[in-house]
Amino acid sequence: LKNCMNVHCRRADTTLPVATALFFSLYNCLYLYSYKEEMILKRKHIFLLCLFLLLTSFGCSSSASSGGSENDKVTENSESPTTESTPKEDDKKTEKAVSETIEETELLNKNGIILIAKSLDKNSFWGPVIKVYVENTTDGNLTLSLQNLSVNGIMMSDLSSINVAAGKKANDEITIFSSDLEEAGIDVIADIEFQFHIYDSDSWNDVMKTDVLSLHTSAYDGFTFEVDTSGEVLYDKNGIQIISKGLTEAGFLSGPTLKLLIINNSSKDITVSSDDFSVNGFMIYGGMFSEVLSGKMAFDSIYISSSDLEDNEIEKIEDIEFSFNIYDSHSYATIDKPKAIKLTFGD
Repeated sequence: LKNCMNVHCRRADTTLPVATALFFSLYNCLYLYSYKEEMILKRKHIFLLCLFLLLTSFGCSSSASSGGSENDKVTENSESPTTESTPKEDDKKTEKAVSETIEETELLNKNGIILIAKSLDKNSFWGPVIKVYVENTTDGNLTLSLQNLSVNGIMMSDLSSINVAAGKKANDEITIFSSDLEEAGIDVIADIEFQFHIYDSDSWNDVMKTDVLSLHTSAYDGFTFEVDTSGEVLYDKNGIQIISKGLTEAGFLSGPTLKLLIINNSSKDITVSSDDFSVNGFMIYGGMFSEVLSGKMAFDSIYISSSDLEDNEIEKIEDIEFSFNIYDSHSYATIDKPKAIKLTFGD
């Protein structure tokens, strides 16, 4: 991804067809790569990464060209939304953004691998990052692939991975996406948990999977995080709840989205997927794949493609019907496959 972004940013003559092709090619590659790496990636974040490349291509094209007329510039600026805030409000946001810290903590020292959490930076572009130090004293090249990341008990997207050659050291980062935090209503980070799947970078052979690694921030003591569990309960059985948070409207380059909250109070790590998805009686793609550890919660979504709606001449969503498949994340044994759910939407 870094190499692709570097090449992309150097191209000052990028055009719309090239940018569009890059967008979809990178999206597909990253999505397929997520399975190859055995990582559970949320497609919305892959989409955001690719969208970033697409949008920056317009900036490259604009800077390389001679530019438009003054009237064009005035029109573009007048149509752009603006947000006003007082200096005091900005100061408060900045203060909140940098309030939590972590102490330097050795998380792992085993099998020739040392992992140390150095600091927490809440001002990174994609969201807060945990700065980490990794030392590989083995004779093999290693990849540390992040898994099962959670903040305040809410599952997060785990996109980070770290490569360290044999006998080398690395300073790297674990990213916590701002979009995940916002969706969960998290303003203050109190505790962070995650694991690493470590494997040989050349042979892909497994080296180890770490136990759950925990970090407590300076906000941890006495902190209580309350999750908004309001909404329509779609499933409540076996210590598992699935709650509908409603249907959002279509956004820029995306279709409507059915928001869900999954609460796993069972003793098993579970995976929830959606099947047999239809809108107004027409079968369309509405896939979801969410892994939720025991004792954790997850905010997830079923994305409805605008092109699928157009292909089926659906201008207004009147009802959605689908079913859940709930199974053990480790044994893949089915826990439950409840009957189909139908949601109706009025004016």
